[in-house]
Amino acid sequence: MADLLAENHLVGWVQGPLEFGPRALGHRSILAHPGHSSTRDRLNMIKRRAVYRPFAPAVLAEHCAEWFETAGDPFMNRVARVRQDRAGHIAVVTHHDGTARVQTVATDHEGLHELLEQFHHRTGLPLLLNTSLNRKGAPILRTAEQAVHAAGDLGLDAVAVGDTLLLADHVPDAHDPARTGLWTR
Repeated sequence: MADLLAENHLVGWVQGPLEFGPRALGHRSILAHPGHSSTRDRLNMIKRRAVYRPFAPAVLAEHCAEWFETAGDPFMNRVARVRQDRAGHIAVVTHHDGTARVQTVATDHEGLHELLEQFHHRTGLPLLLNTSLNRKGAPILRTAEQAVHAAGDLGLDAVAVGDTLLLADHVPDAHDPARTGLWTR
């Protein structure tokens, strides 16, 4: 997953129990590289969002203060200023006023912390764009079957459900470059 994200693929992430509340906190999410402007355009189209609406970062809690003027919030309830010297590296999750709605991810977060560490190791960025795995106005997904259908309908490049990774037909399998993904659009 970290390799796919580092290569600027959009991925669905379905791990652990269903979340409750208004935010995607890393159990039913679309994750993406926070530094490529093409990501914002593609996600706005997929999610049918207005261009001005910002996307939120999920950041390793231990690195939050290096990137944002806050200690963070694990529930994405607070907006914080992005450190000026860092904003250009994470433009997709930095709102036009220089702020972001930050989610900190601690070591006890099921799966997402490890993925963020792997992405950080590959890119130098300890954060990912995190948004809910659904279309505008649609409910959050409950089951693996719903997640796979949604990933295909949304046009995501991959979806990880538990320890299973499904790749879209246009994404080569890193372990077997001659083999392409497992679903067809």
